[in-house]
Amino acid sequence: MFDFLKLTSTNPGQNGQNTTSVEECARGLVKNKSAEQLFKKGLNRVLNNVNVEQRRSTSGISSLYKKTLNWKNETMAIYVLIHGAWHTGELLEAVAKTIRAKGHTVHCPTVAGNNREDDRTIGLDVAIASIVTYLEEHNLQDVVLLGHSYGGMVITGVADRVPERIHRLIYWNAFVPNSGECLNDMVPPHYVGLFDSISSESSDNSVMLPFPIWREAFINDGSLEEAEFAYGKLNAHPYATFTDPILLKTNPVDMQFGKSFINCTEDTALPQSFSWHPRLSEKLGLFRLIQVPGSHELCFTDPTRLAEAIMKAGRD
Repeated sequence: MFDFLKLTSTNPGQNGQNTTSVEECARGLVKNKSAEQLFKKGLNRVLNNVNVEQRRSTSGISSLYKKTLNWKNETMAIYVLIHGAWHTGELLEAVAKTIRAKGHTVHCPTVAGNNREDDRTIGLDVAIASIVTYLEEHNLQDVVLLGHSYGGMVITGVADRVPERIHRLIYWNAFVPNSGECLNDMVPPHYVGLFDSISSESSDNSVMLPFPIWREAFINDGSLEEAEFAYGKLNAHPYATFTDPILLKTNPVDMQFGKSFINCTEDTALPQSFSWHPRLSEKLGLFRLIQVPGSHELCFTDPTRLAEAIMKAGRD
């Protein structure tokens, strides 16, 4: 960990204290993401554990505090956006662009089983493990982890396995499972019957969403042209991830970090009599609710509006 009271420069400041610009130091760390994350985490820890009197009276702390107060107030977050079924991470890039423009770091990985070339016979455990591996390989800490729809299953499993890497969970019209539940336990019986039928006719136990359902229930706020364009970007989904029960040490209600739920008010991917909110959101216990106009596929129809909702859901 960096020693924040010994940041040095060639020019000594008042009382012999070295006064390197923290802003300059931070800029120099941008190319080294691991160092940048450690710097931000450590700086926040210093500032949060030094009382006001100490900040004023101790020259080293005071100098650091004065130079970094505005920077701390604008501390940037690390977002990891997990897509839903039939999608890839690439389809969230338009949303990520707006969030990055505000200075945040955004990752949009694709869950195992959802790339075009992936094995469609994989199950939920492999899907969850792929995002755990992504966080570990990129050394991501203090992550604001968002899951959309099926992605709620994934982020719940990830948070259970590596809670030390999580700062906040955001469920965007997403499934909120307790241990032992599968996704199909949380959808209406007519969807289960449809998906059972489609998967049984496939050669690899995959399921594709029929276009009429996509058009009317998933992207109902878009034009026909938008619906057709977006549908062309989708892939068949590994059905075992819908039928495998998730196994958790800790259910979402007992997870010890912030939780948010984004509810798109025109989302009819699930019937509104069998709604995402409050039926599923209340399984989180204490959570922040952000409501925004739009369909289940707001990432296509208004990515800027969705990005703004995500930042409201993700801030402290």
